[in-house]
Amino acid sequence: MQKKIRILFAICSMGGGGAERQVLGLLKHLDRTRFAPLLYLVYYAGELLPDIPEDVPVFTFDQRHPQLPRINWPGRMHGMRVRDMADVIREQQIDIVYDRTYHMTLISGPATKITGTKRISVVVSDPQKDLIHYQTRFRRIKRRLLRKIYQSSHVVLTVPEGLREKMMKYYGLPDELVRTIYYPIDIDRI
Repeated sequence: MQKKIRILFAICSMGGGGAERQVLGLLKHLDRTRFAPLLYLVYYAGELLPDIPEDVPVFTFDQRHPQLPRINWPGRMHGMRVRDMADVIREQQIDIVYDRTYHMTLISGPATKITGTKRISVVVSDPQKDLIHYQTRFRRIKRRLLRKIYQSSHVVLTVPEGLREKMMKYYGLPDELVRTIYYPIDIDRI
């Protein structure tokens, strides 16, 4: 019998957004004869939590670290999250990490570098607009970090094709690293 590929899906929470719904769809429909899905969250929160399949183990930073440090400085929480994810990857013998959203890429990139684990990064929105809209602090540093992290991915998946070109241009990614997938349609939800 062939060993199942252990995939750790990583996203911040299970709020009701499109990225979370797509991760949930993968967790529900992934072929269990070939794959063993696991889920890593930063926050145990979101309306989609009850929909996570019962056979999917969930690892959550905020539950694994209920006592956060009283004194904080820039990068401290980020470093704790990276180390926590690296611990989960080692403990659970993860084969592939699938991160969704650049927030999780910033955590999973260093974590997979520490563990030597393959990583798939998925991008679903314009990278330049994302950074400008969501990041007010350390934007230039995060852009440089993301460029390095995306370049170290096993593959970067974009949804849809136009985004592929934007990712290659904005982060200077090579053509062979970035691939396009198309939105899955959940017929049952419709």
